[in-house]
Order: sequence, then structure tokens, then C-alpha cells
Amino acid sequence: MDQWDFKKWRKKLAINQVAAGEMLGLSRGAIQYWESDIRPVPRAVELACQELLRRWKQRLEFGPVILLYADGPISQMDSLPCEDLVFRSEPYPNIEGALERVDRLRETLNLFMLFMWKTMERSSGPAPNCCMNATRENSVCVIY
Repeated sequence: MDQWDFKKWRKKLAINQVAAGEMLGLSRGAIQYWESDIRPVPRAVELACQELLRRWKQRLEFGPVILLYADGPISQMDSLPCEDLVFRSEPYPNIEGALERVDRLRETLNLFMLFMWKTMERSSGPAPNCCMNATRENSVCVIY
């Protein structure tokens, strides 16, 4: 992680240097050193930043997201014609709304392959960066 990556991390979380220092258990001066490239960002700090970003993305208000799910096992879908819908896709403003929908769907369907995609603000479709488990039951994968 170089100075620009560190600044990008801080801006993505919408925090100032003081808040970044508090989150990392460090002084504002350390943050300033790294951002001015006086000292390189230590590997331990880079890993801490990655973990903080991962947790930030698990917030229920994180979004917008697209919920993707199948209501049958994929192994049974191999025999379906190409034009048949395999996955259902539903947009939601945040993770919380999508998880509420998952709870309602589980009351009536036997769901398979649940995914949430973080949509990119500047594009028309989803673009995955990484994958993690959702905040509720570990059967939903959030991809952003």
C-alpha cells in the first residue's frame, strides 16, 4: 500500500486523518507521514486497513446491492433450456433491505446460491471486487 492507496482507503471510508489514526490506534502524525510519503505504510497497517474496509462494507446501510438467488439446485438446472431464468435478480438500496427480502423468501422458498452484488455507482451493472459472508446467516455471499 502506497500513500495514494492509503489516502484512497481513508476517502472511501469518508474519514479524516484524526479518525483514521483513532481507528488504527495511531497518531494523526503517523497518518500524515504516510500520506506525505515521508515513511512507507507498514504492512501491519495495510492489513488493518483491509480488515476495517471489510467490516465497513458489512454495515447494513452499505449499498446499493443486487440480490441474486436461485429457487432450485443448480444441478437440476443443467437440463433447462437456455432461455429459462436460472437466477433471479432484485436491486435494493442497501444490504439491510436485501437481507429482509431473504428472510421473507425463506418463509416460502427453498433458496439456493444466495448472492449480493455491490453495484458500482458509475456503471450500470455490478462489478465484483471481493467476496465475504453477510452479517446475518453465513449462507449469503456479498460480493463487491
